Amino acid sequence: LYTYEAGSWYDENFALADDLELPPGSAFWFSAPTSRDITMKGRVLTGTYTQDCPQGLSMIGPGVPKKLALNGDIKWNNLSESDTIQVREGGNYLLFTYEDGKWWDETFQEATYEIPVGASIWLATNSDNATISVDGASK
Repeated sequence: LYTYEAGSWYDENFALADDLELPPGSAFWFSAPTSRDITMKGRVLTGTYTQDCPQGLSMIGPGVPKKLALNGDIKWNNLSESDTIQVREGGNYLLFTYEDGKWWDETFQEATYEIPVGASIWLATNSDNATISVDGASK
């Protein structure tokens, strides 16, 4: 948990955390009492980016600044049948289920959904060695 106060970030022990770095693929919640602009800066990934996905429920940021189709732009490795993804859209969550090597929407249609730029997903997997791979080149 980090708090922004008087122009600086602080950790849960109120120690200065201005050097906080989020590695590619990190996801986070940002809560503010009013609307805010957020600027993220850093290197844009090139080549293929691979991220470990821990067993259980975790929030994942795909790590590249482009829309990503669930069935196409992301290579899902070692997932289990019936694993799920939830994506927040507006005030609701969209649910997708992994079966037969593809993601399916709640109406059991093959998912055509694209994860928006900068969005995170909730992945629930039973696998202990799942990964995702994404091409970092521009789309």
